[in-house]
Amino acid sequence: MRNLHIHRSIPDFVGSYVLLSTSDNVNTAIFFVHGFMGDSNDTFWAFQYFCDAAGTPKWWEDVDLYFFSYNSVTDLLSTSTNKWSDFLRWHFPQPPAKLFKIQAYEMPFRTNDVDIRVRELGQGYSNAILVGHSEGAVLIRSDLVNRSRDGYTRKEAVELNTDPVLHSLVRLFAPAHLGACPTGIFGLIFNTPIIKTSATMFLDWSKAATELRKSPILEHLKESTEELASQTHLSAYHADVVFGGDESVVSVGGFMSDNMHVNVLGHTHTSICKPTHAFDFPLTFVSQERRIAHGS
Repeated sequence: MRNLHIHRSIPDFVGSYVLLSTSDNVNTAIFFVHGFMGDSNDTFWAFQYFCDAAGTPKWWEDVDLYFFSYNSVTDLLSTSTNKWSDFLRWHFPQPPAKLFKIQAYEMPFRTNDVDIRVRELGQGYSNAILVGHSEGAVLIRSDLVNRSRDGYTRKEAVELNTDPVLHSLVRLFAPAHLGACPTGIFGLIFNTPIIKTSATMFLDWSKAATELRKSPILEHLKESTEELASQTHLSAYHADVVFGGDESVVSVGGFMSDNMHVNVLGHTHTSICKPTHAFDFPLTFVSQERRIAHGS
């Protein structure tokens, strides 16, 4: 019988939730971070379906899936990054026990008052996979850079830091880490006079959008990540990156330390991260085995 996942809301982070596996063999947590104007439900909705679907590799039975929610439009990147850092620290490597306990009042059709437990909590997680789409990739990478600075010079931090997050696998779908760059039909529409005026007003109003337009923030993020990657073999600084062949929202490319995958033909900025029965690439991209530094 296939182990299934149970949906649990995370009240301390509004809009965020987790799909907890009922398997006793869980040691990996996958964290999904949506992008600009996305949300914790729609961006990665297909993963929520396929993790329990017949025919999906058994590997997915033995992982927990966390979906982080934040205000991707009006908040500064630094504000969203801080919220993401708190969320990750709250759940990895040791998630709170209350997530795994379903109280009787949450089950209105039960005939007794006995609480149940999703599974035994154990020793927490030993592995994390950080999955970002668009702006979500910027949050993930910003947090990883920030983790190298706590109380040390950058080189000292790399040598001394035992933070398990820095050993995570990082999978980025259409990341906005090189900035937004509307092209193709999207760019043509965007540059239509009436629409351009309205769109520009919106993007200028949006703090995140302003910072994602090839700002010094992104340049610094690239330089810092590449510097850290050159000093360490920690896997989190060597991300796997993929774009759709029809990308028309962000600049296509990676950092020098990234493992760049071939652009997937026939897919766009939004479809690249959504598996279907005919397109299982996103599932394999996330679950692929660990690579050593520089993807070699």
